[in-house]
Amino acid sequence: MRIANSVRKPWLSVYKSRAAYLVFEVLLISFASFPSFAKGPPREITIENPRFARPIEITDPAITTNFQVFAGPGTSTNESQSLIIDWATGAVTPPSGLESYRVSFYLAGYVHPYVVLYAFDHSNKQGYVYLPGKKDEWYRTNVSIVARRVEGNWFRALARWEDVARPMIEKQLTISLKK
Repeated sequence: MRIANSVRKPWLSVYKSRAAYLVFEVLLISFASFPSFAKGPPREITIENPRFARPIEITDPAITTNFQVFAGPGTSTNESQSLIIDWATGAVTPPSGLESYRVSFYLAGYVHPYVVLYAFDHSNKQGYVYLPGKKDEWYRTNVSIVARRVEGNWFRALARWEDVARPMIEKQLTISLKK
C-alpha cells in the first residue's frame, strides 16, 4: 500500500528549491572570499638579509604590479616572464658562494607570503632566483599558494627585477655599513 507516498505535498518542492538556493548562496559567498580567488599583485614585497639594518619594503603599486605571483608555471597564464623570474631560460646553476636575499611577496587574502631567494653575481652582472624545494623552509607555504612543479631550482632573474632590486640592495648595504 502506497497511501503515505501518494499524498501530494506541494510545499515540499518549494522548500527544496529555496533550500537549494540558500545552499548555492552560502557556497558562492564562501568561495568568493576564499584566498585562491585573490590573485592580484603583491601588496608588498620585502627584501631581507642579515647584513641589512632593516628589511627593504616595496609598497608602491607602480613597482609591485610588475611582479605577479600568479603567473608563470603552475598557473593558467604560464607566462615566460613573471614573478621575478625569466622562466624561458629554464633552470640554471648559479656560481657558488653568492650572497642570497630573502624576497617575500605579501598577497591580499593570504596570511603568509610567497618567498623566494635572490642572489646576484657581480662578475657576470646576472641575478638568480631560487624557488624553495621540498626540504626548504618556505616550500609548503609557497605550494599552498602556487604549485609550479619546478620548485627546488634556480632560475635567471628578470632584468626589470634587477633594475629595481639591485639599487635598493646596494643602498641598504651602504646604510648598514655606516651604522
